[in-house]
Amino acid sequence: MATKGIDISNQSRNRRLLALKEIFEEETDLEHGISMKEIMNKLLAYSVAAERRTIYDDIRVLQDIHKMDIEHREGERTYKLKSRKFSMSEIKLIIDSMASSKALTPEATADLTNKLASLCSRHEREYLKKKVFLDGRVKSENKKVPIYIKTLNEGIIKQRWVAFRYFKYNINKKKEYYYGGKHRRVRPAALLVINDIYYLLGYDKRNKRKLFRVDRMSHVDIHSESFRDLPDKLDGKVPQFTFSVNDPYWTHKIETIRVKLRFHLRTVDKVLDKFGFAIQMIPDGDHHFITTVSIEPTPEFYGWLFSLDSDAEILEPSKIRSSMWFRLRRNSSKYKK
Repeated sequence: MATKGIDISNQSRNRRLLALKEIFEEETDLEHGISMKEIMNKLLAYSVAAERRTIYDDIRVLQDIHKMDIEHREGERTYKLKSRKFSMSEIKLIIDSMASSKALTPEATADLTNKLASLCSRHEREYLKKKVFLDGRVKSENKKVPIYIKTLNEGIIKQRWVAFRYFKYNINKKKEYYYGGKHRRVRPAALLVINDIYYLLGYDKRNKRKLFRVDRMSHVDIHSESFRDLPDKLDGKVPQFTFSVNDPYWTHKIETIRVKLRFHLRTVDKVLDKFGFAIQMIPDGDHHFITTVSIEPTPEFYGWLFSLDSDAEILEPSKIRSSMWFRLRRNSSKYKK
């Protein structure tokens, strides 16, 4: 009988500790505390009754064993959970990033937002309801993207071939499948996030490098067939697709070329946003600078340069410079009177 009494006592204390832990997580944060009387009343809502001294002991258990940062300063009548694994500002940053992600549907964004918000107190959740207003950001319509990302990542880790159907949209906003609707098989190498869109980098049976948008996939599956090596040694690095991925159906390899460019000083931010802080920027006179970068000369590259108007110029090589001249001349003919 004594053993049974100990079991009942332990069960009662475990239930009280769990209830107390939930009360602190739900009701308190750095700015909001709770009094001992309020704690006792909240425990009654869990059908748990406890004396003050018992609660004091339980708080010490939560502090020492569960490592909860519960604060009670001298002269104050309240207790508060001072810190958590994620601060409210960190969770807000994650939620805002999800809101801007093109990989998630509105429904998936709302679901993940609610899950993240549950890590905060009820007071902080009110702040998290304040939305970030985006500039007409288009969200994905493919609700299975998170599932496909998990499946593709599993294929990368286990080095298994993956198969999927790949599509584009027609003018009626209906799916049109490539390859006659047949499954495409590739060896997955890496998942890339470029311009807020998930891409799968993989290799087909001919060892050709391919890049596929995950939100344009369907019926993604892992094959039992495994592979050992990939044609390219990534070594933690992946090829740069700064411009080529702007074409949503780009799946072929383009030669990477070193290009020497001249920019006006007012474009510094735009150049750094595009190429990163690792590039060298050599002053050229009082108002310009020169940099040399590796790019894939796609139409998107020329379009980006054109968007900078007279503030950007291709210096070398001559074939890239000539290609820009040809494109400008070809397009200018459309606007002749």
